[in-house]
Amino acid sequence: MNYPFLYKHFVFFVLTFVFAFSAKAQTINYSLPEKNTSKNFDFAVLGKTTEGIIIYKFNKNENIIQCYDNAMNLKWFKEARLSNKNSNIQHISVHNNKIYVFFSYKKGDAIIIGAQKFSPKLEPEGRMKMIDSVSKDIISDSDDWYVKHSEDKTKYMVYYVTKDSKEGTEVQSVLVNDRFKIIKRSNVLLPEIKDNLTEELMDNEGSLYFFVAEQEHSDLIYKTIYTNPRYYKLSPAGTLSGVKLLSNGKCRLNSLITKIDNINKTFLLVGVAKQKGNNTTPGFLVSKWNLQKDSSELQKFESYSDDVIKEMMYSPESDYNNFEIKDLVVKFDGGFVAITENVYATQQTIEVPNYYSPSFPSVRTYTYTHKDDLSIQSFDAAGNTQWHKLIRKKQSSESEDAPFSSYGLLKGKSSIQLIFNESISEQSNLFLQTLSAEGNINRGGINCSRQKNLMLMPEKACQVSLYEIIIPSQFRGYTQFVKIDF
Repeated sequence: MNYPFLYKHFVFFVLTFVFAFSAKAQTINYSLPEKNTSKNFDFAVLGKTTEGIIIYKFNKNENIIQCYDNAMNLKWFKEARLSNKNSNIQHISVHNNKIYVFFSYKKGDAIIIGAQKFSPKLEPEGRMKMIDSVSKDIISDSDDWYVKHSEDKTKYMVYYVTKDSKEGTEVQSVLVNDRFKIIKRSNVLLPEIKDNLTEELMDNEGSLYFFVAEQEHSDLIYKTIYTNPRYYKLSPAGTLSGVKLLSNGKCRLNSLITKIDNINKTFLLVGVAKQKGNNTTPGFLVSKWNLQKDSSELQKFESYSDDVIKEMMYSPESDYNNFEIKDLVVKFDGGFVAITENVYATQQTIEVPNYYSPSFPSVRTYTYTHKDDLSIQSFDAAGNTQWHKLIRKKQSSESEDAPFSSYGLLKGKSSIQLIFNESISEQSNLFLQTLSAEGNINRGGINCSRQKNLMLMPEKACQVSLYEIIIPSQFRGYTQFVKIDF
């Protein structure tokens, strides 16, 4: 089961900056380590209910919900029992002190898509609601359909591709509310090939936005170049609007982020880009589309300043072309903070002794993923730079996804916090960098790994309340969770 959207989209959105607190006020609690080698569970931190911290563990055959108290003691664990025992869970979320589950199962020649609501104690509340019935020729397994929810989690969209051709991509969708009452069924044809579909977003009114762009892929590392970003809007009434261009076609983006700003009613795109031409300096492409007026509100290219480039090129390994946008923190006034990370790959070829034929050693090539410095830039509502800060770090891994590298982001009322491993080892502490709304940095540390045999994964950290963060750890086949209270 592929469940990356939980990590990517389950964030405690406050639409402001992230909070700052004194390191002296931190409280750290640890769950007991659980052996994970035999059943190969994956996991996702779902959030917090009146019962406690809810964590979802899953593999191909089992779906387990665990509940931890504030001290990270295991209160209970239960199997997510659905109306059909052979169901494949596609989406779980926590909302309004309830657990919402979307799943599918086979029935004859059809795939049944259903949804069910549970109490904080994982007790069923009402029967399963059937959302749709689809031919197995269209949906062959659990990864062929998707669920998006609005930011306030009051509306959910279930959708899947029914036809893909050179003429376009046909999408079937069902919009439901948080009581699983069907609002609208729609079948629309996007005049785009499926390979151009990049992201789908949903606003609080129930509109689904299909974000598309041409894409060029690199073989060395997970690099994609995007051109001509645009979107189509599927309204709650089921009508599909025309293409909305978010770029003038003069930029090539090495990374981008899209968000629906529900407060300012805008579709926001921010990406690290280069304008076409020789010897052009990278910078940020900033685009805003006003959703109420259905018109472009802002389109601007903000080049890196000479001072920013100098900071980015500080170390011999640094290259400002490698910085990719990772997070976007939207502010109430329409401004935002863009967080980019220096991500690149290197290769090393070494000779390995051949004990059977010493005269002919074998050659092995290793590819290393590097996730180094963080560059943070604040913009006002007009896309003008307010301040820029660079946070130094140096991390490398033989693994392509580099699970112990990168950083975790915490959002709060008046600042943002970034946490990352001091080193990639089981004895690593966490660095804590707090940025105020004015761009001031307060540096500190969290001593939570010494003598604990933890390999912390800050990039998968989940903020479960304004004052609490859960960070998973995987070490020697054991999974563990660390809760930090600020």
